[in-house]
Amino acid sequence: MVDSPDDDYFWHEAACFAGDFIIAKLDGPDGCFVAIDRGGVIHRLDGPADGWLVGGPGNTWFAATGAGFHRYRLLAS
Repeated sequence: MVDSPDDDYFWHEAACFAGDFIIAKLDGPDGCFVAIDRGGVIHRLDGPADGWLVGGPGNTWFAATGAGFHRYRLLAS
């Protein structure tokens, strides 16, 4: 189990795998997408701060935002 980093944040219900990481969304005052490593360390990801997260093939995921549908790939594993 990975706790949210602050009481003002909570985990969005969608998550997916990309390599050895879990990709998830933190909702809160400054919501963002994050990668969680095997040790439970949370790494903030560049990219949209809002939208719906959907897993994709080959260590990728999609973010559906108001600006469109974007595909991302994790470059480190």
